[in-house]
Formats: sequence, C-alpha cells, structure tokens
Amino acid sequence: MFLAFVLVDSLPLQLLNPAWQLRFTNRMINTPLQALLGFLLLHLALYIEPANGFLRAQLVTACQWAIFMVFAFLLLVPLQGVATFRVLSQAQGTQAAQRNVLGDRVRMTRHSIEAATSPEDLQARFSRLQALRPQPPSACPWAN
Repeated sequence: MFLAFVLVDSLPLQLLNPAWQLRFTNRMINTPLQALLGFLLLHLALYIEPANGFLRAQLVTACQWAIFMVFAFLLLVPLQGVATFRVLSQAQGTQAAQRNVLGDRVRMTRHSIEAATSPEDLQARFSRLQALRPQPPSACPWAN
C-alpha cells in the first residue's frame, strides 16, 4: 500500500527533474508510517499467536521487503543531495542573470544621468529607458 501511494503520487515520472526528485524523496521520507505500523502489527500478531504459519510466512515476506526498503531509503540520501545541489545551482544561475540585468539597467540609468544636458533631456532619456526595459528571467525555473 505504501509503494502504491508513493508511485501514484509521483506520477508523471520526471526522473531528471530536480524538483520532482526532491518531492519524491520528501514523499518517501514522510509517508512510511503506514508501512512501519503494518510491520509492527505483524510482529505483534506473531507474538500473540506464534504457531500461526500464515503470519510467519507473511513476516518472512515483510522482512525481505524491509531489507529492500532499507537499501531504497539509503539511496535517497545521495538522490536528495544531488537534487538539492542542482536546484541550488539553478537558483544561483538565475540570481546571477537577474544581477546582470539589474546591473545593465543601473549602467544605462547612470549613463543617461551623466549624459543629460538639461532636465528635459534627462526626462526624455528616462522615458526611452522605460521603453527599453529588459525582462528579467523567471525567478523559479524549477517550479514547473
């Protein structure tokens, strides 16, 4: 049930998208309470009725799946680290692009102020700057 919930919640698969990777690791870390509770209840049922062969078989199967899940959870650590690094790199790139756009805007404004010969000329230069306003890149390219 736990795996079905995580897989259905993770659709559509976007394995190379760092935002999807972070959401997936978040789901895997925050939703295993149901699986853990089922595992504990199975142990409790076998403790109450140790001669039940069906419960013993279910426990063996659950233990095999538990080993698999331990390795899956261990693999989440590097996945989350790489995804976090990629998201931060994208954010730093976006921030640098925004700084460049703002720096260009400040340079154009400074040049307009220094080159103006009268208040009317300054107003006309500012009007042209408003018309030439560059559009900064989007702030969150990974949010899609």
